[in-house]
Amino acid sequence: MIWLVLPIWNIQNLNDDSFITLTYAKNLVAGNGFVYNHPPATLGTTSPLFVFLVAGIAVITRLTVVQTAIFVSGLAWAAAGWYGNLAV
Repeated sequence: MIWLVLPIWNIQNLNDDSFITLTYAKNLVAGNGFVYNHPPATLGTTSPLFVFLVAGIAVITRLTVVQTAIFVSGLAWAAAGWYGNLAV
């Protein structure tokens, strides 16, 4: 998992589509609600569950939203691999 996560830990390696979802999470953490830039709230992310998960963990751990998203994604990759081995 570290081998997969380390290269993207550098924020400049994220693609621009990631920042749409992360902007929603950042606004949730800041207390602005589930909005992209300003009210009214509109759905512009393809993964609202991921937004709420990242925002919740970021508030608890005090990590940045980007660091939290990378960490959660790495855990999801590891869990998928572990689950795949159980199914065989």
